[in-house]
Amino acid sequence: MPPPASMFPLPPLPEGPVPDPPEGGVALATNWVEPAYLEPDASVALQGRNHGTSPLANGGAFGGKLESRAPSAAGELAQVLDRPVRVVYAREDVVRLGPKRPPIAATAVYRDGRVEIRGRTLLAPAPFESPYALEVDARWEEVTAPGPPVSNRLRAAGLAEQTVLVEGALDTAGVDRATLVDARGAAVLLDTLARSADGALAGARVEIDDATGAITHVTVRVDAGAALDDVVLRSFVIGATHMALGWVLTEGLAVDPDTGEVLDLTIRSFGIIPARSMPAVAVEIVKSDDAPRAFASDAAFASVAAAAWNAVARAEGARPVAFPAVGTRAARMLRR
Repeated sequence: MPPPASMFPLPPLPEGPVPDPPEGGVALATNWVEPAYLEPDASVALQGRNHGTSPLANGGAFGGKLESRAPSAAGELAQVLDRPVRVVYAREDVVRLGPKRPPIAATAVYRDGRVEIRGRTLLAPAPFESPYALEVDARWEEVTAPGPPVSNRLRAAGLAEQTVLVEGALDTAGVDRATLVDARGAAVLLDTLARSADGALAGARVEIDDATGAITHVTVRVDAGAALDDVVLRSFVIGATHMALGWVLTEGLAVDPDTGEVLDLTIRSFGIIPARSMPAVAVEIVKSDDAPRAFASDAAFASVAAAAWNAVARAEGARPVAFPAVGTRAARMLRR
């Protein structure tokens, strides 16, 4: 199911937007995605300081502020002007200067107890740690293309891409995931399972109405160790679910094919799922005495994205080969 041309003004990689899938495998291309945090980057620097305050104090950003230019800009201006300086990004500055998820073009296939991933990307992801008892052979080639800056420090960047490829390959091959997990994984597994870098686990199930194609319900089960606060954990997981569904189905940036300039500069233009269209989300927290694992929402993001891709493939009768899969019924219902 190819993406509409309007959603891919620029192929994410020079060789083309969508590779051919291997026999019995899957293919996927993704677009640049804006983190879309609400509070723009801000920093204050005093005289004599060469660096400003951290923009992380001004609200969360899903990792998007970790490489912000605001502190260094504030420090340089404070030295030149010899007075306190406050730097605050406009929304357009956030979009133009802030990092995006690195686009990928990749294939995955399950053969003889292992998943092979072959892909091209603007920034190779960290090594993938599968929650399943199988080998994942992931090989990434870094390429260049005009576009906004990218970062693997955004929420679940790299983890989610590789998780959806593994889960898509397993789903296409008809593999019973229950045979591939240990006791801890079995307690969390739903239709999919993801593991964050710090060992948190999340399983997900996405339910779709056969008649309308609309996502009706999402269930996420998470093992975050001994959670410090269940209410906060649940809110993070619901937020990650919202971002994951948007990444798979509705969110993308238009980019000038020659200059790489981002053309979508407003929150409204990013394709974020509105609250009125968000399906119900049930979060189940698996109790654990293990140390708290701070990146449980990364695992939830990855697991929900994989479950959504597989569920939409079944509902549509064909697997979308590009994110956002705006041509699907599920995407149209979410953007109403």
